[in-house]
Amino acid sequence: MLRLAAAVGGVALAAGQAEEVPLECKTYEVESYTGCTADGSANHCQTKLTAAGVTGYTLEGDDSLCRTTAEETSCGENPRPANLTACEAKYPIAISANETDPEDITLTPKTWAFYTITVDAATSMRHAQYSFEVPTAENNLSVAFLVGRCLLEVECGQCPPRAETLMSTEREPQICTLPDYCPGCDERVGQEGGCYEYTTEGAVTGYKRYTGTWSNLKRCEQEEAEFYIGVYPMDESFETGATVAAKLKVWWDASSAGPRVAPSLLAVLVAALAAAFA
Repeated sequence: MLRLAAAVGGVALAAGQAEEVPLECKTYEVESYTGCTADGSANHCQTKLTAAGVTGYTLEGDDSLCRTTAEETSCGENPRPANLTACEAKYPIAISANETDPEDITLTPKTWAFYTITVDAATSMRHAQYSFEVPTAENNLSVAFLVGRCLLEVECGQCPPRAETLMSTEREPQICTLPDYCPGCDERVGQEGGCYEYTTEGAVTGYKRYTGTWSNLKRCEQEEAEFYIGVYPMDESFETGATVAAKLKVWWDASSAGPRVAPSLLAVLVAALAAAFA
């Protein structure tokens, strides 16, 4: 069962009246959760719920969802043990919002890489801007971004949730034409509403970049939020080698807190990966 609750801590009084919480700042309290209950796990459900101040809930344990140090170590082995799957989504790399210093990321053809990023409650933003850079000697890589928000009510906040589903070979992107989610897309390049182009302007020396905006990621400006970013190179091979050393910057600024007309995140993702989910 769900109960409507305020995302912000309390309700302030002004002129003798209770201030109404904006609709976008209201959330649903969940009374039952499903997640990892094994002691010592990195995503121990009870620990996460206690830290979030959640009480009076019921919990259904599913220890297939547990994340452990031992498994993470095994995921890093080369070759990786055959019984381990979805390691990239189970153990994503945490990055920070940074407008000046890009994060170094390694891309492999037809292989997901996952990252997480957190926005604290005091940060005023609704949208994220990003810059994705590849070496100038490389082709204009075709990449699909999968961007989602992690919620406490889904696997007790595991980020990203449903790792096995995200990395299922049956759901690999086949077509990606939405400008802000598809670097290297060739749908109406240069035209209004069309895909953007890679450019060396503003890029690190020796690199070219693709820029865009992920819209309406944070529903309320006064709430902490955690997101995951999946990066999937759609090319069968690269021009310069087996892998590509790319760079990714994600940041918020004054314009990120302003109004922006855009499709909802859910609609964007459904459209971007329509072929994969068909």
